[in-house]
Amino acid sequence: MTWNSSGVTTSASYALPTDVLFTQVAAGNGFSYGLTENGEIVAVGTNTFGQVSGAPTSIGWSAVAAGYDHGLALRNDGTLHAWGRNQYGQGSVPTDSYAIENNLTYTAIAAGEYFNLALRSDGTIFHFGDDSRGKDDIPNNTPGQYVAIAFGGHHAVAKTAAGRVKAWGGLDYPANECAGSVYTEWTHPGSVPSALSDVAVLEVGAGHTVTYVITASGRTVYAWGCGLGVQGTPVVLGTPPVGQGYYNVGVANGVTITGMYGAGLLFTLDSTIVQWGRVDASGTPFSDPPNNIPSELADDKFIAIGKGHSNLHGVAIRAP
Repeated sequence: MTWNSSGVTTSASYALPTDVLFTQVAAGNGFSYGLTENGEIVAVGTNTFGQVSGAPTSIGWSAVAAGYDHGLALRNDGTLHAWGRNQYGQGSVPTDSYAIENNLTYTAIAAGEYFNLALRSDGTIFHFGDDSRGKDDIPNNTPGQYVAIAFGGHHAVAKTAAGRVKAWGGLDYPANECAGSVYTEWTHPGSVPSALSDVAVLEVGAGHTVTYVITASGRTVYAWGCGLGVQGTPVVLGTPPVGQGYYNVGVANGVTITGMYGAGLLFTLDSTIVQWGRVDASGTPFSDPPNNIPSELADDKFIAIGKGHSNLHGVAIRAP
């Protein structure tokens, strides 16, 4: 399903077809990607930089990610392909000498606004594209270190093999991106609050200027970043209702308001979606579409949420 500020839509140029079975979806700036059951990538929407026409037409893909104006995909054989806008090198895959020398493949991908991350088979992370704001300052990037990666607009977050969260990048965010919040180190989405530095986590996720985790103990959702966190303490966004548990974080960006955008979306164990919008400096939540799930989808079951960098729309796979 695709939705925008008017609700569910099938007519917008970025709306994915409803008669195709998808296993994964992603939302870019006015365009969408869907990965089919046979590993084909369906691309629709804005094509200013070839982010749609440049998408692979072959089958055999296992993952797809959407940057702001570019795409990134992972083949079944563990190799990468990138296309679209290439202003910072995000739209083409450079030579990864380390991977070649050590005979490594890739197991997961993530696409920031103008940069990409790929998790290598030895647990290290490959970065390419824009390296400003500390996006390439991956902490302790050594074999066996990482098992999962996620992206923000200009920062990244990862889960270690020991179940801890690491974050980096997002340095020197302009003050207007933080909507009046006191943007010091303890609210920085590219760092980890001391209260969570040694806490085991199940999942990690990120919005444009926010980082999320779900803890292993209690399955509590924490967030920090622009407008979130007070004196080093992350915000507790919620805990699961009795009989439920959160098992996956998904994040979809939304309409810019007072310099911030982004909404958190996550699955419960019964495949429904719990959501929260952005909050302002006082902690008051925004709920402007497309940050919020349209009411006609509120009780539906979902397989996956499309993560990306769209200010216009959101995408999700509804269960059959």
